[in-house]
Amino acid sequence: MREHAKLARFLVSSFPAIQLWAMITKVTRKHPVSRKIYDKHIQLFRYLNDAWIFTHLLRPELDKKAEELRGSKSSVKKEYLVPKRNQEVVSRRRDGDIGDVFKAQSDRGIFETNIVAIVSRVEAFIQDCLRIAILDKPEKLVLIGDKNIPLNLFLELEDRDVLLEAVIESRCQELLFAKPKDYLEKFAKVLSIDIKSEIFESFIEMKASRDVIVHNRGAINKIYVEKAGRKGRGAAGEELVVDEPYFTDVIENAKLLSGAIQRETEKKYK
Repeated sequence: MREHAKLARFLVSSFPAIQLWAMITKVTRKHPVSRKIYDKHIQLFRYLNDAWIFTHLLRPELDKKAEELRGSKSSVKKEYLVPKRNQEVVSRRRDGDIGDVFKAQSDRGIFETNIVAIVSRVEAFIQDCLRIAILDKPEKLVLIGDKNIPLNLFLELEDRDVLLEAVIESRCQELLFAKPKDYLEKFAKVLSIDIKSEIFESFIEMKASRDVIVHNRGAINKIYVEKAGRKGRGAAGEELVVDEPYFTDVIENAKLLSGAIQRETEKKYK
């Protein structure tokens, strides 16, 4: 027992926590599905942490530059080279105008950009999990669509494994165009796992917020209200709040979803 205690102390002092956890869990994570999904989960966690660190390091610099430029007394319009097709053209701006750009990015823009990217990354994680599970048991493909294999794929791809991967990719892409609630339910069926509705609802609201940012310039519309449901954060016609507290929620909810999928998958695939 003493030797075991010494070994444990040595491991804790010699390796970062995440490396130690990976060493311990690699031994118990035998099924290829749970191993692969765990790897994707860790990749997503790292991306989310990087996004958080980058944002919190950059915002003070944006504010500092905004204050400097907005305080400029110069009325001269400076020249900035901007792209136009295969060339660069000049766009002229006063210091105060550029200062407003920096301030807008600090107040909202940096959060919007990250939220759009994070939702896309979480969707990619979900698709990766679907591919991993269906490649393990191809018969599960019917759970996300029972259409015939497209003739062009059948004619172009002779290798069965390559054909299967192409069909899975196509069906997963099609699935993302379904209502979020429907495709998340199908996702859970394919992996044979149960995820708390609260976690799925938070992600659906994130997706609805992303759509408002991308397609409606941040103004809440009826589509958002319907999609977000009880998680909605405003009424149609109002500006969607996109600030640091909401960005914190997005990071936390993305981690909750990824973590829940990873844990439930590990229970199922032993």
